[in-house]
Amino acid sequence: MNAATFLASLIVHIFEHGGFREKAHFTLYEILVNKRRFDEAIFEARHQIETCSLESLERAFTVLAFAIKAKDGSLARLHRYLVYQKYLRPGPDQRMGTEDDLPDPLADLLPPADERRDRIFETALKALARDWNGRMLRATVYLYWGRCMSWKPPSSWVRSRQSHSNR
Repeated sequence: MNAATFLASLIVHIFEHGGFREKAHFTLYEILVNKRRFDEAIFEARHQIETCSLESLERAFTVLAFAIKAKDGSLARLHRYLVYQKYLRPGPDQRMGTEDDLPDPLADLLPPADERRDRIFETALKALARDWNGRMLRATVYLYWGRCMSWKPPSSWVRSRQSHSNR
């Protein structure tokens, strides 16, 4: 079992215990850095930033900085990422389609290609309750999985919105 699959199974088993999940994620990050798998470490550190508690946010940015420095030899990409986090895509003028629009410097990072890891996350999603807590956990599972950008609304939502707009 590789590190990504191990993290997926660990996250699923301890999912409702956020503090322990964060510690496990930081541990995985350290393993990846020690094995010199910097692209995966940067991917995990970025998702740690997106899912960690406020108390862990500074440490999450620190580990991201360390991974980027180890991979690139400089902190230039981290600086671009921090500017992106401050202004997001529209850039400093806050208008899309202008010269100062910013690309996400970490957008090219892809989740590890691992069928076992994908099956673990898919199983976890199916097992979550259809209540508020289940929906919150589902969003976090998608973030850890690295699939949050590929989500599509159910067709029933699209039909519902179309029927409301026709009124």
